[in-house]
Amino acid sequence: MKLKKNTTEAEADEKNRKDVFPFVRLHYVFNLDQIEGLDHLKDEIAPVRVVNNEEAERILVNSGAKVSFDQLRNQAFYNHATDSITLPFKEAFKSTEGYYETCLHELIHWTGGPARLNRISKAAFGSEEYAAEELVAEFGASILCAHVGIPYKTNHAAYIASWIKKLKDDPKALSTAITQAQKAVDFLLKPAADEKIKEVA
Repeated sequence: MKLKKNTTEAEADEKNRKDVFPFVRLHYVFNLDQIEGLDHLKDEIAPVRVVNNEEAERILVNSGAKVSFDQLRNQAFYNHATDSITLPFKEAFKSTEGYYETCLHELIHWTGGPARLNRISKAAFGSEEYAAEELVAEFGASILCAHVGIPYKTNHAAYIASWIKKLKDDPKALSTAITQAQKAVDFLLKPAADEKIKEVA
């Protein structure tokens, strides 16, 4: 910046501040769905990462579980107190597998509620009871994923240490968890099995 003769830098800054003023400009913004001829841009801007799995969706709906989607916390959990499942929106997941692994994992937790299989206690995170329930949810979700044709890969690394401790302390914990997981799966698949029996009869 060049300064006029006898003008200090502070005076020049003051003059520049007086010459700058905010103003409002109106812009019209449209959603891509409101514009014709730009459908080819949709996949580039917002690629669909979760493809609906009809069988998994049917299991979820037939269960009758209360499910809400929360975009603010971006967490998945079963709330024992409200007997409800909270999931992030599908758009928050990077893959179909990731969404349904999470969804079915929480659905298995839901089966342990007092009105159903009455398996879940109010166990604290990290406790042996909590670790046992997580084992049930992992096994149950893997069985359900196989049932609906989705590969299952656990992402719950935080629980592994507590699982190992639980398995060391109780050699029967693994077989117990698998048995309870199968009961949970049977509970969730029973409505579909009953429907098929009706169709045949």
